[in-house]
Amino acid sequence: MEAVRLTWHLVVTGKHERSAQRILQRVQAAIGRTIEVQAIERYHKDPGQFSIRFTTPLDEAAPADAVFQALTDAQRLGSGWTVIGPMICQNNRWTFEMVAAANANGRFLVPGVVWTHIEVRPADQPADEAPPEP
Repeated sequence: MEAVRLTWHLVVTGKHERSAQRILQRVQAAIGRTIEVQAIERYHKDPGQFSIRFTTPLDEAAPADAVFQALTDAQRLGSGWTVIGPMICQNNRWTFEMVAAANANGRFLVPGVVWTHIEVRPADQPADEAPPEP
């Protein structure tokens, strides 16, 4: 079975990295999965926010099953998701993305999360381009 990962990019409010880490702990509890942190850094567009990138494993490798699980995991974090894809490319490569923001249409269950982008792709399939930013 080909491994599939869910790649998350969150923007959260916080004056210090400790604040961002606490929010990340709450996010992990909300989605109920083990996370692998890639980066926690000050968000370049707003010094009062942090950018957090991490991955979570998916139990399913088939695209339809992986997308369903991604939707379920995302819904545990909040509502108001915009769906991009799924997109099937050359050599049976595929991606599926979702974006949500804390605004009139979106709401996060973890206070401090203001924006998130989630991408599903097979673990051995590199990203073709940088993910969107808020």
